[in-house]
Amino acid sequence: MKFNESKLLLMMSGIFTGIVITSFLVKSTPTKTMFLTYKDYQKLKHENFTLNREVAALSKNLVELQVKYNQYTTSEKRTKTILESLKKEYEEAKMLSGMEQVKGPGIEVKVDDARRSTYLNDFELWNSIVHDFDLRQLIVDLKNANAEAIEVNGYRVVANTSITCEGPIIMINGNYITPPFTIKAIGDKDALYYAMYNPDSWYKTMELRGLKLNLIKQDEITIKGVNEDIEPKYLKIKR
Repeated sequence: MKFNESKLLLMMSGIFTGIVITSFLVKSTPTKTMFLTYKDYQKLKHENFTLNREVAALSKNLVELQVKYNQYTTSEKRTKTILESLKKEYEEAKMLSGMEQVKGPGIEVKVDDARRSTYLNDFELWNSIVHDFDLRQLIVDLKNANAEAIEVNGYRVVANTSITCEGPIIMINGNYITPPFTIKAIGDKDALYYAMYNPDSWYKTMELRGLKLNLIKQDEITIKGVNEDIEPKYLKIKR
């Protein structure tokens, strides 16, 4: 028998193809088709409804939380603004009450006794001395010119400051001060200067008495805070 190679190859190819197809058919599992009963359908429908309701509730809670967050943020900003405003007012109150050291433009007034060698009489001697009322009147004139802070010989002048005569010397809040006296005032320096040089001012009256006076404008003056604690004894807040 004559050997036919082409037939042999064809036969072998057929056998190999058969094996591959058989293997595929053995290993492959057909997909099963799922059929829902009416009961299963109703159950799935109920579960879907429940999930949708939970999602809606969560969305509502998210909106409410966002609103609360916005309110909190706004409230926090408002509180911060109020606190900053109160802090500013407190700092201004401390400055105006004399509790803090301050600086600003103003004038410096120096006052001293006439210091003459001889006096014709006691009245002339009395006129040649700087008295407690001289300092008080100068302070009144400065306040009338809207001085925002005043100091006498290093002592801050505040609402309850007392300037008294104790024989040959003057006391301010219980502290002895002696001439020459230096009065510093912060405010509109031109207005303060005019308040002193006004023809009707007490400064001019002291000038006529021959007292030693010197008045200069300053672009910046530093005034100390009060030297002691201010504790009212009788003052109370009316509610």
